[in-house]
Amino acid sequence: MLKKEIMDTLKQTGAILSFMLLIPVIHQVNEIRLGGTSSLGNYFIKGASLNFMLLIVGLAYMMFSSEDNDDAMEYLKSLPVSKWELLNIKILPRLAVLSVPILGFTIFSALTAPSDITDYFFLLVAPVALTVIIALISGFFLGISDRKNPILIGAMTLLSSYPIFLGSIIVHRISRYIVHQTQAEIPLYLYALVHFVTVTIPVLIPLCLLIPVYRSWDCRSGKVRSQAILKRLAVPSILIVILWGVLSP
Repeated sequence: MLKKEIMDTLKQTGAILSFMLLIPVIHQVNEIRLGGTSSLGNYFIKGASLNFMLLIVGLAYMMFSSEDNDDAMEYLKSLPVSKWELLNIKILPRLAVLSVPILGFTIFSALTAPSDITDYFFLLVAPVALTVIIALISGFFLGISDRKNPILIGAMTLLSSYPIFLGSIIVHRISRYIVHQTQAEIPLYLYALVHFVTVTIPVLIPLCLLIPVYRSWDCRSGKVRSQAILKRLAVPSILIVILWGVLSP
């Protein structure tokens, strides 16, 4: 089963990364018709960033696509694999694929700006890595319930995007306030503590609330699981929406 998941992950990754082949075409069109002045390298950098985000979303959303296409969810439940083994089999291959670009960006940063590598890690790598993990776990819960439920997809998207978008805004504002009050550079350990309290805990708690739903997935239909997940994510989703409204410019 692990081999099948690895192959599915590689196929899905290849399909999503194929969009990178369009970048030279888009660059050429802009050069000819729109008089673009950006270099092809800039297009590749921006395209790679967008493609990486698409890869996170795609791998998370398509985690159970083969079971859905083959109508094999009931068969999946009958396999001699524990729930936690299934969770690892589904998530680890995709996490390994998504770790490659994160590791590459980290190494590149270490080589180009070694003195700022710790700041770079806490400012960019840690939020992205947390987003990847949250997105994959959210995709797993979405897969065992109803991948076509738009409300459930919206709730999972809010939860997954919180660390890198809204969470980063909160950490930045708190850090700026601390610097303003102390008139000194914020210590790295304090920055890490602020990040843990304002970003990590708020996304881990809702995910922990979903564990009982997964424990009872053998005896519940996908529709019932979707309703149970939505009930448990209602309050966190509402709070995230309120924070967006309060912190938006």
